Amino acid sequence: MAFYQGRLPVRWQTAEIADLDYFYESFNDPDILAHWQGLWGYQFRTGLQADYRAQQPSWTQQTVADLGVDGWPLTHVGTSFYVMRPGDLLPRHQDTYTRYCAYHGVQPDQIWRAIVFLQDWQPGHLFEIDDQAITGYVAGTYVIWHDDVPHMAGNVGACPRYTLQITGVNNHGL
Repeated sequence: MAFYQGRLPVRWQTAEIADLDYFYESFNDPDILAHWQGLWGYQFRTGLQADYRAQQPSWTQQTVADLGVDGWPLTHVGTSFYVMRPGDLLPRHQDTYTRYCAYHGVQPDQIWRAIVFLQDWQPGHLFEIDDQAITGYVAGTYVIWHDDVPHMAGNVGACPRYTLQITGVNNHGL
């Protein structure tokens, strides 16, 4: 299986997540960006993030620990909160982990990524991984995948879409 799903305890309030100090950072894979922009003049906004460089909620580390239950410990953990506003879209891609690998001195094939959905699914909130759409989720649902699984996300709905992205190294697999 290319990805795994589960559910974590909800330790947050949406209002708390909405008040984080979000900022825009451009998409970091120039080849994928050029590919998508080359298709019919395709333009997109990828959303905003609040990552390890900013203050994060007190429950963030407990959520990471909750993800590590069942013998799935992570090292070199990095966390980022994302908000995708209506109209934000991140087309199908594979993560490069360029900055993460350089910072931690690891190789991409050691990396696992998880997305935790911080609110219940709303119409228009999109997530697809390995050609499978994930819909109807409830707050606390997570999806975990290994380094190179293709995925996409977007928001063509009417309200913001909030997620927590957890990146780490686990040499034991799932």
